[in-house]
Amino acid sequence: MSNEITNNRLLIIDDDKKIWDAYNEVLQVKSTSSSNDQLLSLFTSEASPQSLSSKLTPFEYQLDFQSQGEAGYQAVQQALKINQPFAVAFIDVRMPPGWNGVKTAQLIRQIDPNIEIIIVTAYSDSTQNEIVATVGTPEKLLYMRKPFDIEELSQVALSSVSKWNISFQKQLQDESIQCLLKELQSTRNYLDNVINSMPSALLGVDELNIITQWNNVAEILFKRPRQEALGKPISSVCPQWVLNFTTIQQVMTESQVKIKEKCQVMTEQGLHYFNMIFYPLIDKHNHGVIIRIDDVTERTRMEELMIQSDKMVSVGGLAAGIAHEINTPLGSIIQNAQIIENRLQVNNKKNETTALETGVKMPRLFDYMEQRDIFDLLSGIRSSGERTSKIVKSMLGFCRQSTGMSQENVVEILKEAIELAKTDYDLKNNYNFNAIDIQLDYEFNLPSINCDKIKIEQVILNLIRNASHALNDDTKDDHQPKITLQLKQRNSFLQITVEDNGPGISNEAKTRLFEPFFTTKEVGVGTGLGLSLAYFVITEQHVGNMQVESTLGKGACFIIELPIEVSALQSNME
Repeated sequence: MSNEITNNRLLIIDDDKKIWDAYNEVLQVKSTSSSNDQLLSLFTSEASPQSLSSKLTPFEYQLDFQSQGEAGYQAVQQALKINQPFAVAFIDVRMPPGWNGVKTAQLIRQIDPNIEIIIVTAYSDSTQNEIVATVGTPEKLLYMRKPFDIEELSQVALSSVSKWNISFQKQLQDESIQCLLKELQSTRNYLDNVINSMPSALLGVDELNIITQWNNVAEILFKRPRQEALGKPISSVCPQWVLNFTTIQQVMTESQVKIKEKCQVMTEQGLHYFNMIFYPLIDKHNHGVIIRIDDVTERTRMEELMIQSDKMVSVGGLAAGIAHEINTPLGSIIQNAQIIENRLQVNNKKNETTALETGVKMPRLFDYMEQRDIFDLLSGIRSSGERTSKIVKSMLGFCRQSTGMSQENVVEILKEAIELAKTDYDLKNNYNFNAIDIQLDYEFNLPSINCDKIKIEQVILNLIRNASHALNDDTKDDHQPKITLQLKQRNSFLQITVEDNGPGISNEAKTRLFEPFFTTKEVGVGTGLGLSLAYFVITEQHVGNMQVESTLGKGACFIIELPIEVSALQSNME
């Protein structure tokens, strides 16, 4: 703190103008005159011109003189107005006919609480305690009696001025500190707002793994208020999937950012995906790590949907080309197999005539064919050809636009699909849909939508059949197979979910589930086109969404979203 004097303004309020000259001689340190003895005798009879020059501290003040209390009060008022306050006021007690010194000091103190006041008097009209009680602020109030020593006056003036300046500098420093503190608090509030406004969860830990940062999203994600998390070990607050102590230590040691992408976490809302980024936080004294956690579940699902859409676009054209190439020879195979069967029939005159001409009897030829299972082989050729023909027709469905759109009640579509599923038997495997508990849960007053009823019904039936096959493969004891269909409105979509409690689907299978020809069934059991066609019908022909959620051992859930608005679908079909 600097002790430099910046305010040397003194106010003398005294009705005796001879005193004014004496103040000038003492405080201005001007050259003395022959009248010094007379002037200084107003203070003390012991002083002399020689003692004046030897005792006073050489410092120049700006002096202002007023003869009455009212005038002194106005001078203080005017000085404050122009921002040039007095540092010290010497006030005489008796100043007839106006205010006395005590009243003057009291009123001056009210308008200028910082001024140093020195009461000067030769009389005992009021005690010091009474003066202090009236004027107030005793730390800025002195009491001096006349006559007093010249050096004492000089020292009182110097110390009072210095005291005012030191106090003023301290006040400026305090104001500056308060301003800096406000700016610091404002900056801190701003940073807190920025951190808390981020959509990511932010956690800070020090080198002892103690939590130092915990924003609003972290509170929501981990269901822990900030005050319960700060200062606690991360191991006692965060779940295990966050506690990657090896990564945290590596980030602190190597000062490099580490990234963990798409961490799978099972939450109350199902399987979620999180990206975690570990940032090093290092200064001269402290080490730590900032952990940023983002829920990328929706983005991951959208990426998967986009990948599937891209696959469908490319495979759709390929499937159409392959189907056209296969159709012609396939038709010939099926037709020729039928012709061969017809030409081997016994009760056909043309066959018998031709056989006799070549010396062959048809009954014996027929017996030979039967014994060698040639008829069964021909039937197998024709059956396989017809099955292949169906696959080709399904492949052609990838590039066809639907033409059977109409306003339909989706609840009725689901009910019909369930009824169809209940009549589906696989006698070879001794399997029955009726052994499965199939439930339909839907909201009331759902709107109808513009869709192809037959295709939507086929999609639902396909999902029910797939679920039933999965449930049939589940060999758990005392396991009650169940399929639940739900229908509800979600914003501008109708959402259909087909969920089973079967063995579930692996992560690898989920990424390929909607690819054409991909199947988890045994060879000859499935073609791998059912789900890919279903996906194409929902996403391309009905401008909707389709996705799957599943965890091994906990069943599977297929989610279909169909738009309610007719305009969006119609514009896509034009």
